[in-house]
Amino acid sequence: MTNVQQRSSLLERLHPLCGGLHKLSSRHRIASMIVGQVVVLAVVVMFVLNSFLGINIFSAFADISCSSGNTAYTIQPGDTLGQIAAAHGTSWQALAQQNQISDPNLIYANQQICVPGNGNTAVLPVSQPANTVPQHNTVNVFSFGQCTWWADQRYHDLHGYYVPWTTNSDADQWTARAMDFQWQVSTQPTVGAIMDFQGGVQLSSSLGHVAIVEQVLSNGDVVTSNMNIYGHSFGSVVYLTFHTGPGVTFITA
Repeated sequence: MTNVQQRSSLLERLHPLCGGLHKLSSRHRIASMIVGQVVVLAVVVMFVLNSFLGINIFSAFADISCSSGNTAYTIQPGDTLGQIAAAHGTSWQALAQQNQISDPNLIYANQQICVPGNGNTAVLPVSQPANTVPQHNTVNVFSFGQCTWWADQRYHDLHGYYVPWTTNSDADQWTARAMDFQWQVSTQPTVGAIMDFQGGVQLSSSLGHVAIVEQVLSNGDVVTSNMNIYGHSFGSVVYLTFHTGPGVTFITA
């Protein structure tokens, strides 16, 4: 009789413990199910971004190994694909194709890409074979006296081409429009290039400024010809020296 009572007492003491373990196990299963569903949802979201929006979440920041003859480049804050291409002697179309970038406007700081041919030889896109005439206009569509009129006219006088963009063409939009029309955009100045300033950079207005590079000095500064720039009379051509840096690009056909 005593043994039966002892076993009964032991079972009574163990019952709350077993109940507690059961509740803990149930909570653990629920938590595991929630975590599993979150992980599945995250994978689906990344797949959608990768497949439909061209955002390569899985490989954008991974170290890459470029094939022989190519160079790995780490994208810096403020870089554009066009600037990277121009700095390495190639085209943004070639970089996009080489690195499977479906949207050239979606690149990220610290992302690594491969530059074809070590950047020593320009790689032209299939749609733009060598020796073709760049897209251009046949007239100067900008209003006389504006900086855009002068830059377009002077570029035509030097190279024979008017810029092809006629809309969305305030001075600070010329870099983006140049890329739209497959003109070259660089951070390095060359004589005869269009120098494009973003709004508020150096002497530019809130709508930016464009000028023509007339001379590149030994210290890297640039002598430009300009119209309609702060501090000078409207409609007159003035020669001013600027420096390269953030908010400044150089456009060529």
